[in-house]
Amino acid sequence: MKDQSKTKQALIQELDSLRRRITELEQSQSERKQVEEALRESEEKFRVLADSTPTAVMLYQDDRWIYANGAAETICGYSEKELLAMNFWDFVHPGFKPLIQERGRNRQRGEETSL
Repeated sequence: MKDQSKTKQALIQELDSLRRRITELEQSQSERKQVEEALRESEEKFRVLADSTPTAVMLYQDDRWIYANGAAETICGYSEKELLAMNFWDFVHPGFKPLIQERGRNRQRGEETSL
């Protein structure tokens, strides 16, 4: 009888623990959804700004362009599709390519770069 009581008590504690964990997971999921929505809004604001400026806006990741606005296409003379197939140093004067490659990669690592 005493062993059964412990078993019931252990099950009750486990059930309480599981309920708390479910509540934590639900809260975490809700927070994740809020963060995702904030990210979507931020991305939309960026796109509106980047698409409406006459200044070239280009983003690269690793060695490739991942975004180029319309002004970048006009200024560079390449379509967005062409730019996205290029390394970020592909339209730099050959004499400056090593310098540009080094600085770009340093920036991606979060290192300081000289002007």
